Amino acid sequence: VDVRGHQGLLRHGAPSHAETAGAKAKLGGWNEIFQYDFICNGHVHHWGVNTYNGKPMFRNGALCGVDDYAIELAVSDSWGQLMWGVSESDVPTWIHRLR
Repeated sequence: VDVRGHQGLLRHGAPSHAETAGAKAKLGGWNEIFQYDFICNGHVHHWGVNTYNGKPMFRNGALCGVDDYAIELAVSDSWGQLMWGVSESDVPTWIHRLR
């Protein structure tokens, strides 16, 4: 997806951090294929922000809060979504959690 000239990669599932060899391999492979400037994902029922080699990683939380799948993942975060701004020169310009 193109957002104001920045290439974004939208995925349902993706690593929630970039600190392990496996996560780096997956994020690096996708970067080679898609040449993204930022990545957005969900799936793990808790929100977060991280980076991979300076590229923002945005992870949305669950719309429903704790459910059976969240319990299986062993997370008990309240529902929450992320919202962030993008300008022609920067991703992100700001970050805000909606609750």
